[in-house]
Amino acid sequence: MRLTLVLLALAISGCGGDDTSSDTEDPSSKPTATSGASTPASVAAPDLAENELLLSKATFEDEFDAEWPLSVDEGILRCEKVEFTIELGGETEHVKTVGTTFDAGGTTYAINGAASTVAEENGWKNLAVIRLQDVPDDPTVPGPLVNIDPFNRATLALCKK
Repeated sequence: MRLTLVLLALAISGCGGDDTSSDTEDPSSKPTATSGASTPASVAAPDLAENELLLSKATFEDEFDAEWPLSVDEGILRCEKVEFTIELGGETEHVKTVGTTFDAGGTTYAINGAASTVAEENGWKNLAVIRLQDVPDDPTVPGPLVNIDPFNRATLALCKK
């Protein structure tokens, strides 16, 4: 039973590769890589904590050799300590783990499963709201989302600090 709880906690915390793309929004309303989505004002170079990283489209594409997956040009990537309880088989387990978030334009977006679990109580939105879609061959048909794996690698590297 303990192993099941640990595995469930790992899945919830995002260790299973949750990319938060399973929201129920109409995919045709998402911005596309060529839609000219609005960009918030540039984030000033703030004093960043050890658990924070200023990440921009230009540096991301240069360092990761990958397409920037978001409709905003920059923001602050952050590792957050999160706590929540889960119930499984009549038992309650208190979980302490790391959630990853991205702050852009005054809004915080939950990246992994752990952050998504506590997003509502913290006023965070789902990252899927600002994820770009690949432009499909037929613009009337929603396309797949831009690959977020390189973005997830950046968060994992930050959280290992």
